[in-house]
Amino acid sequence: MGNIKVDVERIVTNLGKNVGFLQPIYETIANSLEANASLIEIELFEDETLDEAKPGLINGFSITDNGDGFNDFNLNGFFTLWTDNKITLGCKGSGRFTWLSVYRTIKVRSELAYNNQNNVREFIFDKNFSEDSVVYSSDTTIKENKTIIVFSGLIEKYKKQNKDGQIFADLEIIKENILNYLSVKLFLLKRDGFHFEIVLKNKKEMCTINWDDVLKLDEQSFLIKGIDDVPYIFTMFSRFIDNGKNSKRMYFCASNRCIKENDDDDLHFSCNLPNNVSMQMMVCSGYLDERNGDDRSTFEVLDGLKSANLLNPITLSQIKKESIKVMNQIIIDRFPEIIEQNKEEVDKAIAEVPYLSKYIKENEDAVKSSKSLIKEATSKYEKEKAKVKTEFEKVLLERNINPLQFNEAVAKMSDVAAIELGEYILYRDSVIDGLKKGIELPETKEDFVHNVIIPKNTSSDGGTISEKRFNNIWLFDDKFMTFSYCASDKTIKQIVDSLYPDKDEIFRAKKRPDILLAFDNDDSPKKRNAVMVELKGPNADEDEKNKSITELPNHISIIRKNIASIDTIYGYIVTTIDESFKETLGNQDAYHPLFSKDLEGKAYYGYLKNVNAHIYILDLSVVLSDAKLRNKMFIDMIKQK
Repeated sequence: MGNIKVDVERIVTNLGKNVGFLQPIYETIANSLEANASLIEIELFEDETLDEAKPGLINGFSITDNGDGFNDFNLNGFFTLWTDNKITLGCKGSGRFTWLSVYRTIKVRSELAYNNQNNVREFIFDKNFSEDSVVYSSDTTIKENKTIIVFSGLIEKYKKQNKDGQIFADLEIIKENILNYLSVKLFLLKRDGFHFEIVLKNKKEMCTINWDDVLKLDEQSFLIKGIDDVPYIFTMFSRFIDNGKNSKRMYFCASNRCIKENDDDDLHFSCNLPNNVSMQMMVCSGYLDERNGDDRSTFEVLDGLKSANLLNPITLSQIKKESIKVMNQIIIDRFPEIIEQNKEEVDKAIAEVPYLSKYIKENEDAVKSSKSLIKEATSKYEKEKAKVKTEFEKVLLERNINPLQFNEAVAKMSDVAAIELGEYILYRDSVIDGLKKGIELPETKEDFVHNVIIPKNTSSDGGTISEKRFNNIWLFDDKFMTFSYCASDKTIKQIVDSLYPDKDEIFRAKKRPDILLAFDNDDSPKKRNAVMVELKGPNADEDEKNKSITELPNHISIIRKNIASIDTIYGYIVTTIDESFKETLGNQDAYHPLFSKDLEGKAYYGYLKNVNAHIYILDLSVVLSDAKLRNKMFIDMIKQK
C-alpha cells in the first residue's frame, strides 16, 4: 500500500490558489461517478438566516453514494499523490487536495458490502492526514456499498460573498452549475447507457439531476497543428437551448470537466442569436487533459504561455482561435439565415464608415451587427496605426536606410494615411448632407450657410493644418484649402491691415466681403491671387440676390485699387437660382450658363474686364452636388481596398 510522504499543507497551499467555492462539490460528484455510483445524495449545510423562507449561505456539505467506495485499490490511490489509478478516466490523482483549500476537515466513512474483515474504513482528511489516520472495523450486516463524506470548517477566505466566496444554498442554481461543469461527463455517461441520479438537498427542499436533465450534445472533431507539425485531435461538444436567455459560452475542458470559460466578449459576440437562443460549446482534447493544472481550475502551463514551444506546441490563444472557427460554422449550420443578415450588417457598416471597409471585411464573428463591426474595426485600425507609425519612425532613425524596408514602411503608412483621409472625407459628406437639409428649410438664413463654410468674424493665416481644417471652403474646390490668408466677414481695412500692416487706411474701408481668401503665387513671389465670395441665403428675396451682382464687383474693385500685388481674382456669388434670378442673369451680357452634371441652368460664369475678375454665380445645390460627387469618387476608391 502506498503512503503520502509529502507535506499535505504545502500541497494544499500550492494547489489552492484558484479553487472555486463549489469545486469540492464538483470533484466529489465526479469521483462518485468514476467509482460507478448510480445514486449520489448531497446535503448542503447552511448559515442561519433572518428570513427562514430563503436559503442560507453554504458552510459545508455531505455527500453519500453507492459507488465502489474506499476499497483497497481506491484507498491506496488516496494515499498516493498523483496516482495513475484512474488515468484512463483523465484523473490526475490530486483532486482531493483541493478539498482542503476550501474546508479544513473532511470526515470519511466507507462501508463495503462483503464479509471480509475491515470492510468499514473511517478517517479524517485534514492537513495532518497520514496512512495511520484510517480506522478499520468490520460489520457483517452491511449489504450495500455506502460512502459518506462530510465537509466542514469553511476556510476563512471563503466566508464572504464574492466571485469565489460563499453562495446561497439555492438548489436550482447549484443544479445549473453542476450541469454546466460536468456537462460533457454526464452526457457521455448517458450516451453509454449508465443510469445515475444526483439528489440535492437543503434545509427546506430537494431536487434531482438525472438523465432527463442531461441535454444531448452534438460532437464535431477537428485538428489543430502545433509547431511540432503534429496534428492534435480536439472535439467540440455543442448544444443550443431555446430558453430566451441569450447566454453564449464556450468552455475548454479537461477530464470531461469544464475548466476555462469564454464568454460573449471572449467569443466576439456583441449581438444575439435568433430568438435569444442560448448556446454552450465544450472543447475537449487529450492535449488539454495533459495540461490541466493540479488545482482542476486552470491550464497551469498554458494560461501564461504567449508563444508555443516543443513541450507545449499549441497555445490557448491558438486553441481559442481555431475553436471559434468551428463554433461559427456550427452556428451558421444551425441558423443559415444568419448569412444574409451578416451580409446586410457588413454593408450597413461599410456605408457608415467606408474608410474602415478593410477591417470590417476581415471580421469573422459568427453573428454580426453594424455597431459591433464598426467598434471592432476602429479598435483594430487604431492599434495598427500606432504600430505602423512606430515602425516608420524607427526606419527613419536608421543611419543607413534599407530601401526595401523603407518602401514597405511607406506602403503601410500610405494605408494609414488613406484611412485617416477617408475619415475626413466622411466628415465632409456629413457637412454636405447637413447643408442640404438646412437650405430646404424656409426659415434658414444666410448666417447658417456662412458659418458652416467659414465661421463669421474670423481670420487665419493658414499656418497650420488645424487652421485650414477649421473651415469648409473645400465645398467650392479642394484647391482653395491652400490659402495663405483667410478672412470671414472682416472689413477690407482689416484685411489690408493683416496682409500689409504698414499700409495707410484705404477708401471705403468699412465694406465687408463675406469671404476672402489670399493665395501665394509661386511663379511670382511678390504677387497674390485671391478668391472672394458673396453669400446670399437660400431664402433671400429678389432684391438681395440682384444686389450681389453689383456688390461683389465693387468689393473686387476696392481690393484692386488698394492691393497692387493682387494678381488673379476669382469671385463667387452663391445663393439659390430661381426662375426670377435666372431671368435677371439672362439679361446680363457678362454671364453665361455653365454645365453642371446634375443641375443645368443653375451655374453661370462671366469675366468682368473692368475689374479683371472671373465671376461664378452658383446655386447652393450645385455647390453641394459637385462637392458630393468629388467625395463619392474618393469613398468608392476606399471601399475597394
